[in-house]
Amino acid sequence: MSEHSPQQASGGALLVLPTLESRLDPHRLHEVHYDCSYRALAKAGRKVTVADPRNAVEFRSLVSSDDYAFVITERSQAPFWPLPAEGTPEYARAIGKIFITFAGNPPFYEGSFGFHQAAFERKIAIVHDHDSLPYAEAINVSGARLLPGRPMYHDFDLGDEATWLRASRRRIPILFVGSYTDPETFRAAWRHGFRQFPMPLESIEAAAELLASNPRLPVWRAMEQTIETLGIQFDLRSRAGRTALELLSRFANHRARQAVLDRVSRYPSRIIATEFPPLRSRHPDCVLAPVASFPNFLNTLKETACLVTTNPNGMTGSVSERVPNAMRRGAVVLHSPNNNLERLENAGVVVLDNSLDELDERLEAAAARDTKLDELSEAARAYAERHFRMDEMYDELLDAAAGPRDWFDRDDGTQAGTGWQ
Repeated sequence: MSEHSPQQASGGALLVLPTLESRLDPHRLHEVHYDCSYRALAKAGRKVTVADPRNAVEFRSLVSSDDYAFVITERSQAPFWPLPAEGTPEYARAIGKIFITFAGNPPFYEGSFGFHQAAFERKIAIVHDHDSLPYAEAINVSGARLLPGRPMYHDFDLGDEATWLRASRRRIPILFVGSYTDPETFRAAWRHGFRQFPMPLESIEAAAELLASNPRLPVWRAMEQTIETLGIQFDLRSRAGRTALELLSRFANHRARQAVLDRVSRYPSRIIATEFPPLRSRHPDCVLAPVASFPNFLNTLKETACLVTTNPNGMTGSVSERVPNAMRRGAVVLHSPNNNLERLENAGVVVLDNSLDELDERLEAAAARDTKLDELSEAARAYAERHFRMDEMYDELLDAAAGPRDWFDRDDGTQAGTGWQ
């Protein structure tokens, strides 16, 4: 753990639950995440409290307390929190805190950047998709500091590590976990929504084909290219532009998953998904299972040799929570083309090429219980422990947030996204 001065360790943290969104956590992911976050922050000697904004009286008291220097949350519900009355000393103390939010979805998703309307004077957004940072800056009109996210594993139920088998001897040779929707539903949605705007529609269709041939290309960059090629005016920062990007990213995501699932199902494997595409060549030992709770998923990783996964929501520079959690539990990650993971060295992660041929080779090895998996597994476990600890991530983040760098508000006369390309 990083060393801290007494001043740094004394900056308490208020963890605000994202409970204003109904049925947000049916699989207990946020429950586990907040529990691990609490322990990681408390490790540095900080005062940590978990707050529920639905309890308005308690929330106002906590958010205005001098015990907390940081207000930390997932998602972007801060504009709807019950802050103290504007103009009161309590309100001034509340909005003077450093507000930190983790933006897991792409910045063009509806609601992802709701923190722009939050009342806090100093705001930080952690953008998990590094490839989306230029676009995020383009719509950043609030003066918030945008920082690239760092992967972190959840320190949950790791006390039985001594009993874990080597990767080549584990019960589940191949595991896929994720949601699935027929990608054609998103194509139908953009064709319906843009049916009266033929040139933007053409740019979306062309971007879909471009992404099929270059899966490492960020969605918004693909749209930029097709807009430029067609010579049209289509502002990707507008509501229509964000809608196009969201539909296109979902389409690209589920099209990639459809292809991967078709290959995974041909081997002894376990596929945990919300829905399943037609699996024409399904292996008799390919088990289809409904989505389980997040704690169950974490424990399943201890019995898994290989986790196969794709870019979440088409984000080519994002690392989902599945990856560091699988690495820490010794599962070898086979990942679709990803620009962020490719930067890691000796991490035990296999970033696949643009075709599915390498995936087939890796799946064959996993099904055959190849002992070469053991070396990758140990490398992944060691890398995650060195680089993806949650307590160290929070230590670095809060130290940087409280550091001497000047905070500023964007000049109202400055066009958002100037020079973003």
